[in-house]
Amino acid sequence: MKKYHLREDTLIKRIGDSHLLMQTHDNELLLSDITKEDISFIDSFRDGVYLDQEEAIGERNKRIFVAMNQIRALRILEDKEEKKLGASFMDRNIQWLSHFTDDAYVLTDNVKKHHIIVLGCGGMGALILLHLVMSGFTNFSIYDNGVVDLPDLNRQYTFEITDIGKPKVYALKNRLERNYAEVKIEAYQENIAHTKQLDKIFAHPASFCICCIDTPPIYSDLIVAEACMRHKVPAYFSGVGLSYLQIGPLIDDMAFMQHYITYLRSQLQSNQHTISGQHPIKSSIGYTNSLCANLTAFEIFKYLTGIASPLTLNKPIEFDVMNWKFEDKSALILSQQN
Repeated sequence: MKKYHLREDTLIKRIGDSHLLMQTHDNELLLSDITKEDISFIDSFRDGVYLDQEEAIGERNKRIFVAMNQIRALRILEDKEEKKLGASFMDRNIQWLSHFTDDAYVLTDNVKKHHIIVLGCGGMGALILLHLVMSGFTNFSIYDNGVVDLPDLNRQYTFEITDIGKPKVYALKNRLERNYAEVKIEAYQENIAHTKQLDKIFAHPASFCICCIDTPPIYSDLIVAEACMRHKVPAYFSGVGLSYLQIGPLIDDMAFMQHYITYLRSQLQSNQHTISGQHPIKSSIGYTNSLCANLTAFEIFKYLTGIASPLTLNKPIEFDVMNWKFEDKSALILSQQN
């Protein structure tokens, strides 16, 4: 059982009758509704507190449980053994999350329980994967049949010149597992082309699916959406055009998923290629790919952590990057008769 101590530079000040200010050289925390007994208990952390004590107290006193999570999130309470090993790459993430939740540590532990499937690991999928890894997610299955070539390096920042000629999924797996010890990636060099493949993929329980397959357009989204519908898995669909981004939809409502499937079928029948009806392009630039990947990753992060509702939840947004205009495309989807 880990024993935590107040940092040696922690200064505790009582302000008024019920407020407590805790300060270190790089952080500050103001706690409210604090009693004299609470202050004595918190001050005793200088001698150390075990996690089982914290949990027992939290069961009896929600106020103290919340306060302790805030103290831990700001690294005012530390594990001296961990300190010997140096700072965690998650430290800043936890501090940022503490502004949105009282349970930043619990939330950070919970994201490790998710199993995320990433279909397509090019300009979008690889960067989304990298962002999620750096946000604390650790369990992935990734699929792509491509190899790294020189033109990829203008936008696929997860790859290096030494990766040229290597399968993308294995280059990603090697890099991320090497740099982040807790990350476990199952990598499959496969071209996702039919529903039987997807049923085999979803036979293993998954929390979420990210579809970044760009070829063939529409059809790929369709078979993935149908598989997610069959297996009741939430999914995210996004893509990049010449001067627009399709951000979302993030679908967890299976009724909306059915509307989306019907819409995609109608697009195929009318020989359309994207939600905007534009043809896919071979040209690309890093700005648009990384912007779409960043927005997508953050929407997924919000959804899976619960810190905020994604703007693209059951709603596709088209972003005109030249003019910075956003357009809700939900009406196109919902107008379809199932």
